[in-house]
Amino acid sequence: MSESDEERGTFRTSKNTEGANTTPNSPKGVTVTLPCFSCCPKICSPNGHAIFSFFCFLFLGCAIVGGIWLGVWLCKSKGQVAPSDDEDPNCRFSKAAVAADSENCSEIGKDILRKNGSAVDAAIAALLCTSIMNPQCMGIGGGVIFTVMDSSGKVKIITSRETVPSNVTSDLLNCLCTPFSTGQMDGVPGEIRGYEAAHRLYGKLPWADLFQPTIKLAREGFPIPYYQGQHIPRINNTSIRYEIHHNTGDTVKLRNWADTLEMIANEGPDVFTTEQ
Repeated sequence: MSESDEERGTFRTSKNTEGANTTPNSPKGVTVTLPCFSCCPKICSPNGHAIFSFFCFLFLGCAIVGGIWLGVWLCKSKGQVAPSDDEDPNCRFSKAAVAADSENCSEIGKDILRKNGSAVDAAIAALLCTSIMNPQCMGIGGGVIFTVMDSSGKVKIITSRETVPSNVTSDLLNCLCTPFSTGQMDGVPGEIRGYEAAHRLYGKLPWADLFQPTIKLAREGFPIPYYQGQHIPRINNTSIRYEIHHNTGDTVKLRNWADTLEMIANEGPDVFTTEQ
């Protein structure tokens, strides 16, 4: 990767795990936590009226993985402790659990684990799915932060947030309420480079395999989820509006999106992050 890519895909060990085994080769027992932040605070002009949504639109669909929490717990023993009487039966599991924004994405993550994929494999696959289920909050045009704990207990953080344009000065954010030129606040996407870095360290399945479930979903179509449907009217009068207006529950096919994911799957991240 280039120097800027390395900056977006840097790895840091948490302070409370210093001295732990530094070998990250085995993905067994990996736990992945993907934080979520509120992604659409508004920027206001001096008279108090909102002029646009900051992170969702200027940072290409939000930086951090909006809304997805994917955790995988791999038990060391084959058995399972009997649940108590007040335990939710839907929360019982013997080996792993995947929780994403939608049932489709949770199922995709679960299927990756059943194919002997690692927790990071499942996380990447579920995130790709979330990019079409909740594109208003995350996607390959944004950035990502992985917090990964391997079976030895060593924690590694992979930071792959967006990078601002090279000519941006440090005082740009001092006055957000004054107009500024289009593109001045755009971030260079780091999401795919983050996936690449995480997969290189902890992935077990082939890179392309993580993309196939979402490619299939995008080509065959899926009903627009409620949360995405609530955001569509907000962009209908903007430059990023849908070509065809959709509502919650309408079936949508994202063929161009599927083509893009297929190129990244088959040709690697460079096809998206370079001028190819």
